[in-house]
Amino acid sequence: THYPTISTDMLSLVERREETYNNRGAISRSRVLSGAKLMYYRLFAYFYGIAGRCAHSAMCNSGWTAAHVREIWGVEAAVVFPPCNTETLQGVALGGREDVIVSVGQFRPEKNHALQVESMAELLRIKPKALNPKMLIVGSCRNAEDEKRVNAVRQHIKDLDLEHCVEVRVNVAWEELKRLFGVAKIGIHTMRNEHFGINVVEFMASGAVAVSHHSGGPKSDIVKVGETGFLAETAAEYAACMNRVLLMPGAELKKYQTAARQRAGTFSDAKFRDAFVRGMEGAW
Repeated sequence: THYPTISTDMLSLVERREETYNNRGAISRSRVLSGAKLMYYRLFAYFYGIAGRCAHSAMCNSGWTAAHVREIWGVEAAVVFPPCNTETLQGVALGGREDVIVSVGQFRPEKNHALQVESMAELLRIKPKALNPKMLIVGSCRNAEDEKRVNAVRQHIKDLDLEHCVEVRVNVAWEELKRLFGVAKIGIHTMRNEHFGINVVEFMASGAVAVSHHSGGPKSDIVKVGETGFLAETAAEYAACMNRVLLMPGAELKKYQTAARQRAGTFSDAKFRDAFVRGMEGAW
């Protein structure tokens, strides 16, 4: 599957001079620097499109990605969802859930763990007193830069006085991660414009109701709001969605879990294999 080097969202973000993990404040605050970066991006996109149109077959990992490739390359691309190994997690029992919210992902700036922590703070403000949720932020730590990000997340938790209900766990073994998937009622995802979102599929396959970012692949291809999960952008929206799931009666929760698990089957290894073979037919 194809992961675009540049997208129209990246162009519009720079044009709006919006500060984010890949558009530093020093640039976004400067009209001159923003203009220079936008010119570079547009020039890059032009030649990127020329290169893309030379491909005999184009495959994208989501409908969201395909839309950007279509706009920049000017070609139609087959959508081939990545293999998510859903079969293992579909064996996790749906029952026995606790008021646990789990996040799974590498400690990288774009994952926006700060928004998860802030969403938990907002949830504590609006939840019923009898509800005592806990958030587990699970992720891999690759190097010293990642360790700094982990420490920053822990400091944010401390600053918001959430140490009693938010915990960071690093480099968790697969068996323990699978156990956490089987305990959690909610899986939270906060990356903006993620091209697909394998961890969202993992939540759905395991029976944790996904509360995902209202953008990218999760929005276009994975989550069906009101059926298999929820979408949000701000801390207040995430908190409202999580509060709703935590207060669901057992029958309603199971309805979401069952529908989400069935939806997750769309992204299995077998589905990937068949779609990839079909996509390669145009290359021969």
